Amino acid sequence: MKKYTAIILALIFISGCVNNITDEPESVKKTEIISPQNGSTIFVGENEISLEIEPVKNDYVYSVEFYINNESVQSKSSGKENDFYITVPEKFKGQSVSLYVKITYNSGLIVISGAISDLFINPEGTALLAPGVLEIYEFKAGELYGLKWKMNSKDETGVEIWRKDYTSGGIYNLYKMLPRQFAYNDTIKEKGKVYYYKIRAFRDTVFSAFSNEVNTTLSSSGIPRPTNLRVKNVSQNSVTLEWKDNSTSELGFVLERRYTGSVSPHKRYTIGPDVQTFKDSLNVYRGTEYQYQIKAYSATDSSDYSNTITIRTEY
Repeated sequence: MKKYTAIILALIFISGCVNNITDEPESVKKTEIISPQNGSTIFVGENEISLEIEPVKNDYVYSVEFYINNESVQSKSSGKENDFYITVPEKFKGQSVSLYVKITYNSGLIVISGAISDLFINPEGTALLAPGVLEIYEFKAGELYGLKWKMNSKDETGVEIWRKDYTSGGIYNLYKMLPRQFAYNDTIKEKGKVYYYKIRAFRDTVFSAFSNEVNTTLSSSGIPRPTNLRVKNVSQNSVTLEWKDNSTSELGFVLERRYTGSVSPHKRYTIGPDVQTFKDSLNVYRGTEYQYQIKAYSATDSSDYSNTITIRTEY
């Protein structure tokens, strides 16, 4: 009898060890809603939600689902990494609700965030959405920079353009524009400085979230970075990209692709000089979200990266 008891105890111990080995470590199960916070106010219709998603090694995000009071609601990517728009149904107006997000990875791993509570759905007005992806689309010898963006709100009273240079210690100069404006040209008086830009919409005393931040960075070698990286065409198994070549002396470009949520790229392409478009069709899978960025290089150095874009292939 003692012999059988010892065997049973040994099996229980081994089983516990196996469970401990195969359990996912807590460090890979971190997903948080950064904005809005507990007690915030959102509106019926589209609202911008910001997440913190910790990458999972050798895996990538397959789907993102949002729940209000445990009921799934429509959502879509805002075009910024880890930012989404959710659509709040009319039936929730005037209520205080809870909100959480469920992340499903390609491996089948499911991660659920903590809930944001006491989220008030304002029955009057609509959310003020942040402007779409801000881009630098033109510059002239470090003197003239052109910005453009997409307005996602429809009832803003103006647009704020925030600009700083790397020596200003984080202090922005502020420019205000009339509503329904989509572009701005900025003349720079001091050559050689690197400038950073971000924008937001406002309605009286209500402000949207900021857009992405862009800059006029040159590397130490003086190679201008490519700008305006964008999607030209997308299908189930290919993505065609285009960008603006701002250099006259590069030896070529390095284009990088990674799964959304991954820290390191899993594919790099070396492209010849003076090229401004590329079709990526090598191991591109349907219904998968990828991120791209590109840089120019010379014999001794490389530029900074372009803007990063996120794209999901067709199902």
